[in-house]
Amino acid sequence: MGMPLRKEIEDVAVNRNQTAARKHFGLDPESLTLLVTGGSLGAKRINDTVEVSRDLLLAAGIQVLHIVGGKSELPPLKQKGYLRISYCDRMDLAISAADFAI
Repeated sequence: MGMPLRKEIEDVAVNRNQTAARKHFGLDPESLTLLVTGGSLGAKRINDTVEVSRDLLLAAGIQVLHIVGGKSELPPLKQKGYLRISYCDRMDLAISAADFAI
């Protein structure tokens, strides 16, 4: 019962390697990490809010892995402490990299 998940996602709970996951995305292995998955219907507000909050998050020492979805108007972006991508085919690693998520 419950929501079906790919085995790789279920394995995160048991075999999580946060350092390796962060390195996969080019993120700092030691920094607090926020995962934002705004790649679905209704995501524009989430994506826009994270975009206008980016400097504040970085100033607070929170790095961000931001998955905006293929229909977002926000282009891919990589800067120190922030990675914005349209699509992620390794959600197991994205979840492993995160300390918390939106």
